[in-house]
Amino acid sequence: MIKHFAAHSILGLSLAISTASASAQAVTPTFTTFGALPAATFGGSGILNTAVAITTFAGSAANSSLTLGLSAAERCTNGGALCGAPVTNDGAGTFTAQTGAPFAANPGYASWNVNFYAQGNTNLYSFKLLYDFNPVVGNVASTHGEFKLFTVTGISGSGGLDQNSLNMGFGFLSTNTPGLTIASALTPFNPNVNGEYSFALIASDKTSGLELVRSAILVSSVPESDGYALGLAGLAGLGVMARRRRAA
Repeated sequence: MIKHFAAHSILGLSLAISTASASAQAVTPTFTTFGALPAATFGGSGILNTAVAITTFAGSAANSSLTLGLSAAERCTNGGALCGAPVTNDGAGTFTAQTGAPFAANPGYASWNVNFYAQGNTNLYSFKLLYDFNPVVGNVASTHGEFKLFTVTGISGSGGLDQNSLNMGFGFLSTNTPGLTIASALTPFNPNVNGEYSFALIASDKTSGLELVRSAILVSSVPESDGYALGLAGLAGLGVMARRRRAA
């Protein structure tokens, strides 16, 4: 009996160490493939699904495979009549969006949204989205807020599916709501601040709570002037090349 108790203690300690270690690590781009996820609508219409950080997991039991997808895109309102500046990506899990709050009706909303897709057996797995309000580069997982999936519109069960598009300005993300969100302990999200934000969509074993797989991305929020300056630099470079060709 004593040995049995000791074994459980050691296992519990190892799981605790693993969880603490994961919480202390910076969230960095993580995925199996980066590209199109045709099944994803992200709960809306017209939301791009061609640049998605996709992670797949094939469990050993029946109905145990799962798919996670995470991306960022410009936010649109009024049926797409008003959109934030286009969001670009480097093809490796880092997205670049424009800093600012372009929506007069929602001054706290960013010009960009984070989009998630989770398909998997909710009897076997639990799913959550880690979201970042802090523009400092390299934030660790423990500083993020948590949004628990399959609690509002998700379809639970062996064929579970939950997907949506979230703006960091949504009020419920900054509120501790039992069973739904654990808000970040840091300052509220400010769409007008330049910086880097990290996000992770995580699937964990429902019994042990141990993380199995994740998809993770970064969103770099930069001012419009930076994009303008880069554009001018590109044009200047083309001009130099043209002059050199003429000289040759």
